[in-house]
Amino acid sequence: MDAHEVRKVIDSHLSASPHAMAMPGAVSFCSVWPEAAPVLKLLVNFVPFIPTVGAPAAAALSALIHVGQQVYDSTCHPAP
Repeated sequence: MDAHEVRKVIDSHLSASPHAMAMPGAVSFCSVWPEAAPVLKLLVNFVPFIPTVGAPAAAALSALIHVGQQVYDSTCHPAP
């Protein structure tokens, strides 16, 4: 699955969300990621303090941030 396919899947889930239906305008990965990434980066600093699941959850969240940023960079702002 390449970055464009990942973005299509995310966009389809975002557009089907009840929260997206309540928002004016189109909701897409490219419009959501710039707001979501800083929040996820903040969470990754606190998650390790959760007993038992903290370290694995932080690792999974870090991977999500990394993949999300790659998808954003390659599909929302592709290099010329």
